Amino acid sequence: MKPTAVILAAGLGTRMGELTRTRPKAMVRYRGKPALEHILDALQGTVDQCVIVVGHQKEQIIDHFKSRYKNVWLRYVEQPTLLGTTDATLRALPLVRESTLLMFCDNLFDAGEIRKVASTPDSLIYCRKDKPANHGLLYPPTGPPFSALEEKPALERWSRFRRNDELYNCFCGCVHLSHDFHDFVAARPLDALVSEHPDIPSVIGQYAQERPLAGVPIFWRSTLYTPLGTLDELQKAYAGLRIPCSETRALAWHSDGWMSVARNDSHALDARPLLDAEKRFLLEHYKPEGVIDVIHTAPWRLDNP
Repeated sequence: MKPTAVILAAGLGTRMGELTRTRPKAMVRYRGKPALEHILDALQGTVDQCVIVVGHQKEQIIDHFKSRYKNVWLRYVEQPTLLGTTDATLRALPLVRESTLLMFCDNLFDAGEIRKVASTPDSLIYCRKDKPANHGLLYPPTGPPFSALEEKPALERWSRFRRNDELYNCFCGCVHLSHDFHDFVAARPLDALVSEHPDIPSVIGQYAQERPLAGVPIFWRSTLYTPLGTLDELQKAYAGLRIPCSETRALAWHSDGWMSVARNDSHALDARPLLDAEKRFLLEHYKPEGVIDVIHTAPWRLDNP
């Protein structure tokens, strides 16, 4: 059985500033279409059913997508009061018969990576970063499998999650939960669960203590994973990512693999060398050749009138 996708799209999106004053976060445009549309495109062939949790400016989402998007049937659940992502998730679970592919509306993934996690119940997509702020951290640092997930832990707790190479395993916001997760939450007082753990990653972390989660690794500075939760992330997503391998040629990561492209530094932003640990991660999982640096090479423009 295919999983049912659950997409959390009820939040105010305050970190997007003026862009979400008159539109929901899921309808912020990226490369010509709403973020939610990118997610639904990536889900084609992987799921047949999707439940979208709506709230802020919900009519824009429902009017745009209606009851079906291409080959995916859509159902909507309203979160009338924004009590956090745990409450939003629990509102959607009664509409899920089998396993749940839980996603956030401001994280875009390559369709191939989604298929990987959808094929393995109780698994998640993770990346390895040297600065894990604004991410849930996974334990143990030698995982997967992962037996704990702590949402945005305090700075003094970071060392618990760090490997010897000083990178952290970070939750990227896509997890495939078996039907056992339904039983896990059903066995707990729901009001207490929502009030004590308003962020769903914290609940998933508790579940992982009983059912350790497998992991699908992803390189966070590639187009396989595009976070769009803040204006800064949107800007960097528009800038694009390039990995130069010579003075005149570069390797660019796309969903179909590494491609050789002409190097152009005229619009380079936020350049910094790859850490040794990041190079090892790339070589282990993607095997590019001649990795030297990462730069942004395309100008950014605001695509939201």
